[in-house]
Amino acid sequence: MPCHRCAGPVICAMRVPHSFLRADGIEVRGTRSVGLCPSCDGESRAARAVIDHLVRHGGFAQADLPEIAALLGELASRALPAELDEELLHAAAAEFVRATP
Repeated sequence: MPCHRCAGPVICAMRVPHSFLRADGIEVRGTRSVGLCPSCDGESRAARAVIDHLVRHGGFAQADLPEIAALLGELASRALPAELDEELLHAAAAEFVRATP
């Protein structure tokens, strides 16, 4: 899976659930794939710890899972915005319509 920011390889990916309320009050639920890229995510403490662990050990041992789960949870909580930015959504939709033949 390539990084959506730099097109380089990701070291691992996770599926993150998310939801938001539409203006009419209906909740929309979904998931998003979030890739962990050594180039783009290296500044995050949690990302750096996961990247370093994977590079050193090539995977996760059973004993590492509680620590890795906490770090991945921290990453997942930062992966999606806290709330929907309606202005950004409308701008992206307008750009998609403009650029679609």
